[in-house]
Amino acid sequence: PSTPGEGGITCNKRLFIQRRYRGNERPEDYAFVQAKLSDNVELLTRNPEYIRKLDTLPEPARSWLRDGNFSAGAGSALPQIDWKQHLVKPFKDEIPEYWLQFGSFDWGYHHPFVFGWYVVTEDGDMFKVETVTGWRMLPPQQIERIKSIVPVEKLQYVVAGHDVTGKHIARGEDVPTIQEQFMDGGILLSLANIDRKQGLQQLRKVLDWSITGPLIDGKPTEGDPRLRFFDTPNNRKCLEQMENMTVDPRDPEDVLKVNADDLGEGGDDMYDETRYACASRPPTPESPWSETQLNAWDPAVLEHEMKEGRKSKRHTDKGKGIPPDAVF
Repeated sequence: PSTPGEGGITCNKRLFIQRRYRGNERPEDYAFVQAKLSDNVELLTRNPEYIRKLDTLPEPARSWLRDGNFSAGAGSALPQIDWKQHLVKPFKDEIPEYWLQFGSFDWGYHHPFVFGWYVVTEDGDMFKVETVTGWRMLPPQQIERIKSIVPVEKLQYVVAGHDVTGKHIARGEDVPTIQEQFMDGGILLSLANIDRKQGLQQLRKVLDWSITGPLIDGKPTEGDPRLRFFDTPNNRKCLEQMENMTVDPRDPEDVLKVNADDLGEGGDDMYDETRYACASRPPTPESPWSETQLNAWDPAVLEHEMKEGRKSKRHTDKGKGIPPDAVF
């Protein structure tokens, strides 16, 4: 089975490899037994051309079906994505007031609209708190849904695609733009950096975790990505869409453009919204402790360290011991 807008190979990977289920899908209905092409001697004997057909498939489908390597990322625009690395337990109620909060918006009507709520820590790490989306909703309805989830009054800025400024002429009069309607609704939209190639490179940079750890013997080690996602249903959909983005075969430095279907499923709107957010280069907020001279044994300092220690262990500790020769 598959959902509208979900390709067969992508669906099979989700069900049998990643074991991420939706709706009425039951885990007990699916089991994966590893079998490689080399195991099927009878098939290769009867149809030696079969392997040549698999050789013509685009990546990562070629590695998936020919080699049984479902972790292959060749052909994927964002091979850095790893759900274990990028999903964290939500701590929305524990977000410090001094962390920077901002939003990102990709407008759409026939295509889904997407609004992202982000926070930035004093270390420059970024968390996507929530993804808000909807389909065939007018601007007032979109604003209402966003405000029901996101504390827009706390957002320092909101970047949006340039289509929010487009004016259409009707009966010789200017129709209010999306940007103007959102401003009337209390959400000020500024224009995002929409460069697709530079945005893709920035996304890869903040998603990478393979070289973000401490230096050991002069070499970087695995660590935490600079962008992580609160584990919510919509953030999972966003991460899944980003994971399924492929490079454009006509321009390998760009992502293949994908439109949502007639039911609003699929597409690349969540990817675009996240790209706008990362391309905005949010500033790093200053910690209130940076300008305060406190004794190490001050109760306020001890309380802060205890809270941060719990938060760090809960959200970023991956059980990896730090070697004694690690360099910070």
